[in-house]
Amino acid sequence: MAFMRCAGMSMTSRDVSDDVDYIEPPTKQQFVDMCNYLHTLMKEFHLSDFDARISPHHCEAGYVAEVDTDFRYRKVVIALCPQFYTFEPPRQRTILCHEIGHVWCTCLKMPYEGLKEVVSADVWTITETNAMAQEEHMVTGLEWSTAPRMPLPGAPRRVKK
Repeated sequence: MAFMRCAGMSMTSRDVSDDVDYIEPPTKQQFVDMCNYLHTLMKEFHLSDFDARISPHHCEAGYVAEVDTDFRYRKVVIALCPQFYTFEPPRQRTILCHEIGHVWCTCLKMPYEGLKEVVSADVWTITETNAMAQEEHMVTGLEWSTAPRMPLPGAPRRVKK
């Protein structure tokens, strides 16, 4: 259970058009810039102690972004599909804020993850389904309230006075 998966399921993360056949992968510079931007956002979310990375691998079909979090070892890997890089900076910011919200939710899931071993499959399915739905509501609220206050990709970093 060391590596927990938190795939985004809201409109924010699941926004790939079915009629898109192929999109060029990001350039190396786009990838590096987005990695730097991720570190800026992680700092803003008070998660700078995490080893945060953007995966060079694509996320699952139908998703724009996915996050894998290991809260115990302070690791975060976000997969971004090529379409993500075609979005305007405000949309990119919103998606990353949403995915980072899932990082905070991981610590809330840790206590009940152990239930999977001791309850029936039906009880576990109901528990997990309800928890995932509540997590999406919470993360979407966090995204809506925080994203507008965060810097945009490529924007100058905030300087503390």
